[in-house]
Amino acid sequence: MDSRWISTTSFASFAGVLLVRAQYTPQVDQWSIMMSTFIQGAAVACLFTPLVAVIVSGIPAEKIRSPPG
Repeated sequence: MDSRWISTTSFASFAGVLLVRAQYTPQVDQWSIMMSTFIQGAAVACLFTPLVAVIVSGIPAEKIRSPPG
């Protein structure tokens, strides 16, 4: 999958969580907070995974350390 689509999905998820959290009242239940936090955590993972892949792709293979073994 193209990393641009993954990043776009991530930003859309951030926007969705923002809209959901903007509707919270002081009587919000714990389940609603947990679900929006879980979705936001998945969005963070979807944002940083393509960014790290792009950064690492510019490093030559001999400069990337591999684990011993």
